[in-house]
Amino acid sequence: DTEHKAGETIELFADFFYDEDGYAHRFIKWICDSGSVDINEESAEISFVMPEGNVELHAEYVIVGDVNFDEKINALDVIEMRKDLKFDISGEVDVAADINDDGKNNALDFIAMKKYIGNKYEIIK
Repeated sequence: DTEHKAGETIELFADFFYDEDGYAHRFIKWICDSGSVDINEESAEISFVMPEGNVELHAEYVIVGDVNFDEKINALDVIEMRKDLKFDISGEVDVAADINDDGKNNALDFIAMKKYIGNKYEIIK
């Protein structure tokens, strides 16, 4: 909660990656809760000119490996990932399932996920 004047240039920075409670969190995008600003929502570093009125933004994160979005990483995520790899032909990248952060969902992520569940893989930036 910071007050800025209209016309002022605002710069915001989100951590691209952080660890909390043993889970890796990866930045996805900025969400504008109120007001309107022209930003590249997928960039962790943004700047914009403050408009008239209030603007509220927050950074949205995903838990890496939490493919079914239940805020846990377990065998259910492995099952969901396998299903997605087998049947998803959309080509869209699921950030939660992109374990190695190479911009793709593929067998390498599936292998890393299984190793992670078995405590033999560490998710890093």
